Amino acid sequence: KTREIVSVKDFGAVGDGTTDDATAIQNAINAGAGKTIIFPTGTYLINSPVVSTTSNVTIDFANATITNTVALPTYTLEGLSVNPIILLKGNNVTLLNGTFDGLLSQGIRVEGAFTGTGDAYYKTGYIENILISGLRFKNCVPSYLNTRFFRFATIQNVFSFGAIVTSVNEHSIGLSYGSGGVVANCQVSDGLGGRTIYGLFVNDLQYYGCAINPEKRPYISGLYYMSYCKNSLTSNCTAYLYSTDAATSPSNMKISHGENNTVQGCNFWADSPANSPAYVYSSLQIQGCKEFSVVGNVLRARNGRTLLIYPHVDQNSEGGVVVGNTVENLETSVTPDQNGSCLSLEFSVASGFVRKPISITGNLFKNGNVYLSQARDLTFSNNTVVTIKDPDPSRALVQLDNVTLNAQLIGNSVSSSDTTVQTKTGFALRGSFVYAANNFVKFPNPAITGSVAFSNAGATSTLSNVAWNTAIDVQTKYSGLTLANGWRIKDSNPQQFTINPGPIANGASASQNVTYVGAGISEPVAVSCSQPLSGVALTATAVGTDTVTLTWVNNTGGSVDLPSAAYTVSKVGFLN
Repeated sequence: KTREIVSVKDFGAVGDGTTDDATAIQNAINAGAGKTIIFPTGTYLINSPVVSTTSNVTIDFANATITNTVALPTYTLEGLSVNPIILLKGNNVTLLNGTFDGLLSQGIRVEGAFTGTGDAYYKTGYIENILISGLRFKNCVPSYLNTRFFRFATIQNVFSFGAIVTSVNEHSIGLSYGSGGVVANCQVSDGLGGRTIYGLFVNDLQYYGCAINPEKRPYISGLYYMSYCKNSLTSNCTAYLYSTDAATSPSNMKISHGENNTVQGCNFWADSPANSPAYVYSSLQIQGCKEFSVVGNVLRARNGRTLLIYPHVDQNSEGGVVVGNTVENLETSVTPDQNGSCLSLEFSVASGFVRKPISITGNLFKNGNVYLSQARDLTFSNNTVVTIKDPDPSRALVQLDNVTLNAQLIGNSVSSSDTTVQTKTGFALRGSFVYAANNFVKFPNPAITGSVAFSNAGATSTLSNVAWNTAIDVQTKYSGLTLANGWRIKDSNPQQFTINPGPIANGASASQNVTYVGAGISEPVAVSCSQPLSGVALTATAVGTDTVTLTWVNNTGGSVDLPSAAYTVSKVGFLN
């Protein structure tokens, strides 16, 4: 059925930017049930509140501009201090298009009532089926678009820029107390320093395809925020912040006290002045959430903990997966300890705090350490940790502190090329029941003085099993560990020699010593030749400090005269 279209000018609106059109707009909305109300081109001044309980109404602001030149008196509405120019409290409300320019009062609120049976996520007093699409906000005070106490609300294709900043903790677009909320394809460039896109007590909440500060303007610290939200998905969103706010340590996104929250395919960058250790920022914070997923994102932070997972005041982040992300620390001028880490995962052991399995798999951590504290049932597998400039030499590239109960480190690759660090550890495994296998550790060649591949130094308990692992260019392979199956040193410190063995009779052997720097007596070494040695067996034996004996045995059935060739000697084998 075609909806009847009526104009606000039919109710006396002028649209000249100087006449207060609030009463005419109020009357049009009150009479708009089942209709579409349009705003012809013009500038409509609203200097007194418009409040309506009309349901089944569509309001199309079209090409009109809405303005407000006086701050309306604030009043308490369901526990909040508010002063919107438009308050709509009906079901099946649609708002379309239009520009809201220079509002000195809050813009639009669409909300029901916190009454009736149910919980915070749904009560019988909540309104239903809200659609807000295509609105534009320019130079408005904070909290210009909010929906509260709802069931099914979508905010899409909203664009904002410029703002009148009144405090450091403000929000722009908010969905709170409801279920089935969507914020999609919105672009927020208003410069507010707070919870830019905000969700509170929402079940089934989605942020999709949104952008915060896409122009990468400085001194903007807005973020995506969710608190007490369940079954949420944030996907394909971007955010950039640049701030010097050392007090609040902002982030691109924070999820607090949620349940079954997923962040997927997003690109977040938390920036701050270079060489400024006072500013410790995070790209993504997860605090006290149950069953979270962080999948396929690009997360970057300067001077901070890029991905921070930590407890809320009353619970841990219980159970979750971190899979297929690129997590990068862009600056290393931070105060040592946990700052400057790509990933900081912390758990509380306080009474009543639950610790559930965490799986961290297939991620790339760039230029920052990985710090895991008080976890249990932890899987850290198939990750790559690459450090060029070390943010915290006092910590291992991967450090587990007091990790208990079935922790597994399998198939990871960690490396550092920072030659300025004098002592470094690949994996520091401080806990009990930790199984480490098929991990790879590489440091610069020559090795960093005093570096170790694996360490259990300072732990009060022993590791259950350190199995086959590989280290390259690490002077000390392990420290303080009880090895179950041994340690593999692969192609460590290869050195090349030009040798002419000469003639060797059938069944006879020939030997020659070479000076191989770094060899120790009886340490496994191997040798290869640049030319084929068909029928001639070639072996290498470390016979003393820096001395290796090469031996050729002629099994060809006749005499041979071996020509000059290049021979490469390296450490390889097993060390127990």
